[in-house]
Amino acid sequence: MARKNQLCVLGGFVSAVLLSANPVWAQEGLGGSIGLYAETGSSTWTTGQYGETDWNEDGYHFSGSDVSAGWSVNWSMLSGSSSTQSLILNFTVTNTSALEQTFYLFATDLLNSPIMGSSLVGGSVSGTYTDLNGDGVMVSAPESGSIYTAFVDATTYDPFDGMVVGTLLDGATGSAGNFLSGNFESSSFGDFPTIPGQMGPEALLNYGMLLEFTVSAGDTVGLTSSMAIATPAPGALALLCLAGVCGRRRRRSA
Repeated sequence: MARKNQLCVLGGFVSAVLLSANPVWAQEGLGGSIGLYAETGSSTWTTGQYGETDWNEDGYHFSGSDVSAGWSVNWSMLSGSSSTQSLILNFTVTNTSALEQTFYLFATDLLNSPIMGSSLVGGSVSGTYTDLNGDGVMVSAPESGSIYTAFVDATTYDPFDGMVVGTLLDGATGSAGNFLSGNFESSSFGDFPTIPGQMGPEALLNYGMLLEFTVSAGDTVGLTSSMAIATPAPGALALLCLAGVCGRRRRRSA
């Protein structure tokens, strides 16, 4: 099945995903969402409607679990907003089918207010994979080439119209033997001097993460990922510009 056809089911849930972590929304039972698609079925989970949501003045903690004919999942998503907005997502999926499957996970949140001109962005990802059925485990990035993608301003997922601001675990693969586990070491972008530290585009609507991976039958993948975005302070802009100038000078010297 072509990837476009595989992902078209996600288009219907994007409008539900584009929700806010602001405490005003919490009063209405709204918040961020997570959507999952696999060959054996798709589902979405929205704060205040599925699992458990604990609201606070800066955001929320959203956790839960679900099962389908071909997978079982559990998640814990933390959203925070102050001078920086951030999502931290812990997500575990077990492929309970008899065949290898590719999973697409889409998590996003509304910005509290538009970030005009430019932004600061950054994120990270790490993961584990475990064989549960005694025949080894294999996991890899799908045809898109990256397990982790960070984006801003996605109004639809199919066709995806967001702006990609960073990718991680590009072309990554991993394997482990019978009843053993392996891991993807932590990888990050926009970590100078701290996350979020990479110059990004203006962002008017939202920010989020896309996680994509293929895993062997009967096995488990767990990923911890984050995405953060902020309005640059004048000092941060100057520091980033200086880092860019120094980088160009080093390349020219080389």
